[in-house]
Amino acid sequence: MLLLIYYLLLTSNLLHLTTSDVAEEQKELFDAEGIQRGSFLSGQWVSYPQQGANTRCATSQTEKNALVSIFNSLGGTGWTTTWDTNKCPCLHQWHGVVCDAQGHIVSLDLSQNGLVGPIPAAFQALTWLNSIKLYANALTGCIPTFFAGNTNLQTLYLQNNKLIGSIPQSVATLPYLISIFVDTPDNSAPGSADCDMQ
Repeated sequence: MLLLIYYLLLTSNLLHLTTSDVAEEQKELFDAEGIQRGSFLSGQWVSYPQQGANTRCATSQTEKNALVSIFNSLGGTGWTTTWDTNKCPCLHQWHGVVCDAQGHIVSLDLSQNGLVGPIPAAFQALTWLNSIKLYANALTGCIPTFFAGNTNLQTLYLQNNKLIGSIPQSVATLPYLISIFVDTPDNSAPGSADCDMQ
């Protein structure tokens, strides 16, 4: 009996040391990679890098590719706060990107960030988005009809850009849309009539 108690104490100490060593090793990896802590309703979670972490990402390849396309299309290298597109957007907390627990991009806030050019169609691939904030940039062209494909959209802020035309009816009537902010359309701007015919 005494031998059994001694054995149990010894193995619990070894397990404690092993767990502690692993936790310290994981903490070092956590600090080195800059991966963030978070929480679910059921408690805390920590996402540590694993073997091959450089090739793994919590976000789907489709959604990451869409973000990279947006970055490239809207002059990302010249943004006020830029992204390291070699890293994972959710785990490395790209500026303005919010992800849900499954790694889907649910919010994109790139307001006042030096974006230039027309809004790219890559937004269509971000089907989980419920909030898009692109105000106070230098975006040009029409307000795209493809936003109608973002059926989870609740907020769309496009004001203080150089966009032309009206809000497409298909976007204005999205089922969950709560608020949309755009500048008063300049119907005299070249191309605005074409925008309204989309």
